Amino acid sequence: MIVRRELAGDAEPVRALFSIVTSDVFFDKLHADQAWLPELSFVALQDDGNVVGHVGATRGEVEATPTLALVPPSVDPSQRG
Repeated sequence: MIVRRELAGDAEPVRALFSIVTSDVFFDKLHADQAWLPELSFVALQDDGNVVGHVGATRGEVEATPTLALVPPSVDPSQRG
C-alpha cells in the first residue's frame, strides 16, 4: 500500500469513496471551499494503483481559535477491517 498526496487525477476515485461514506456532493463542496487544504489531502493506493482510501483536512475555527478539521476518512469496503 502506498500513501501519497491527492492529485487532480484522483478526483473520480476519491469522489466514489466519498459517496460510500458521506456523499459525492460533499467531495465537490469541500474541494471548492477556500478552507480546503489540498496539501493535507492524502490517498491510499493498492499495488495496482487503485485508490482505496482518502483522508484530508480543512481549516476550521473553534470560537476565535483557528483549527484543523479532519475530513471523515473514506475507505473502500473491501479494505476495511
